[in-house]
Amino acid sequence: MAPRFIFRDFSPDLNVHAVLAQKREPFPPHCHDFYEVMLVTRGSGSHVLSNSSEKPVELHPGSMCLVRPFDIHTVVPRGEITFYNIAFTVQDLEEFCGVAALEADLQRWITASTSPTCSGHELENQCAILSRQFASQQSEKLELIKFWSEMASLLRRAERQRAASIIPDWLARTINEMQSEENLRGGFERLCQIGHVSSAHMARSFQTYLGQTPTQWLTGKRLNIAATLLLETSLSINEISLRCGFENLPYFYRVFKAKFGTPPRNFRKNAHQVVGN
Repeated sequence: MAPRFIFRDFSPDLNVHAVLAQKREPFPPHCHDFYEVMLVTRGSGSHVLSNSSEKPVELHPGSMCLVRPFDIHTVVPRGEITFYNIAFTVQDLEEFCGVAALEADLQRWITASTSPTCSGHELENQCAILSRQFASQQSEKLELIKFWSEMASLLRRAERQRAASIIPDWLARTINEMQSEENLRGGFERLCQIGHVSSAHMARSFQTYLGQTPTQWLTGKRLNIAATLLLETSLSINEISLRCGFENLPYFYRVFKAKFGTPPRNFRKNAHQVVGN
């Protein structure tokens, strides 16, 4: 059985373990009770999941892998490989995803057959900050939140790029244009206008390529923007509701609570408490 590493054995007093590691030999396959991000800075190799039928993922400078707690994995260097190793607890990441409206993303990353991998050059500076803090036995939650935010952004961008390579060009362009608040407020009618297709064709395309109805997609995007506005602005909840295309305030409360598990007011309050910790 593969050894299982415990987060508190590596970082008993801090909420992150962050080091710049160098490897010349494969590390024995293992798993752990925490999430781990590997960001390659030099060299090359492959990332192998022993409990998956997926092929090894090629690693090169800029490669970023998110490794889940149940992944049994190892890195096989070609020569020498240098990478940042950033580890954090399941509870902390789940808390962040709840506050930042990323539960659906986390669920996709968890249920994927292989650990998510993408280009992470933009994340290197934040890795360096965390590793310096860890070396001096300091821990600032805000820096870890910044790291998670950039990590999530990179993974989501990679997902969109993969989706864009599969779905028709016209639908990919339509989805891209619909990301703006103004277009989202226009709803399904605006979606069909941008796509230059009938409502029936749009509905079929969403089910075929995205696995959801246009209304479900629009509502989800509007709610994500609403969550961001709750976190980053002092706008009233009524103002945010209207700005995101929800003209019926009770309906906004209902769908927001259904998605995030808490009303908008509590969501904002809890988020500020997390950042303040």
